[in-house]
Amino acid sequence: MSRIAHLSDVHMLDARPSRARSGYSMGHRFLSFGRPLDAAERRKKLSRALSAAQRVGADHVVVSGDLTEIGSPGEFECLGEALHESGIAPERITLVPGNHDLYTSHDAWSHALEGPLAAFRATSAAEPGRIIECAGVRFMPLDVARFQPLTRSAGWIEDAALDAVQRRASDPGLADRPLLMVQHHPPFVRA
Repeated sequence: MSRIAHLSDVHMLDARPSRARSGYSMGHRFLSFGRPLDAAERRKKLSRALSAAQRVGADHVVVSGDLTEIGSPGEFECLGEALHESGIAPERITLVPGNHDLYTSHDAWSHALEGPLAAFRATSAAEPGRIIECAGVRFMPLDVARFQPLTRSAGWIEDAALDAVQRRASDPGLADRPLLMVQHHPPFVRA
């Protein structure tokens, strides 16, 4: 039996906000409405959650979406630091972006996987149809995040990604173990 810890909506903040200006942006203030803009507290919450996962013997940790508040490079750096400090091996962590992770730029997630999150790239959402095998379970992390105005929070899945999902889900060679699909927002149009 496998034990999987599932976290979501970390909303990591940069501990050194807006190095060129003082404080967080209006975008941060809008998105964090009702929640303190406290980078240290958010990092502590993530650290406590990762420690709890270790305490209960989680074989794998999945963090599905909204890893950061706006997807800035500094936020991804702080996330990477917190994940490394947890002591959990990168191959035991799967990261999947959410809408908040692309509010800064359309390629923020790919830059994060090439930079501060590079150690987690092999087990995280990158190309459609990727399968990660861990602890007797197959994960298929799906990136449904899209660059959009911060007033929107939608997911979207491309036709090519849907085709990859269908191919993998119907592959008889993968039928011997569970296939767990991981994404953030559902990729449906909502009126």
